[in-house]
This record gives sequence, C-alpha cells and structure tokens, in this order.
Amino acid sequence: MKLKRQEIKKCIDNKDWQSFRLSLKGLSTKVKLQKLNQYKKEHNSKCGNVRVINYENALKRAGQL
Repeated sequence: MKLKRQEIKKCIDNKDWQSFRLSLKGLSTKVKLQKLNQYKKEHNSKCGNVRVINYENALKRAGQL
C-alpha cells in the first residue's frame, strides 16, 4: 500500500480522526493500542490503516513503544 503524500495528508486531516486522536490523550499506552486496534477494525480502509500506522510510529518516536 503506497500512498502519495497528498493522499496521506487527506487521510490525516479528517475531522473525525482528529477527534478520536485527541480522545487518546492522557490514556495509558496499553489503552491507546487497544483503542487503535478497535479503530482499525471499524475503519478498515487505506486511510484507517494510514492513520493507525502513523499514530503507532509517533508512539515509537516518543519511546512509548
């Protein structure tokens, strides 16, 4: 699954995703991962996968994974 930068930006700029992402703030990493897995199941699409992968990569960069 290779997406262009424009496509990725369009996926990330989604209002519902941003609300969901903000709802994860302050939760434990374990709970975040559970919620991300549920999100991925419910939004089984290229954009859903890109969103979750990007968030997981941010957790890795922050040293939380």
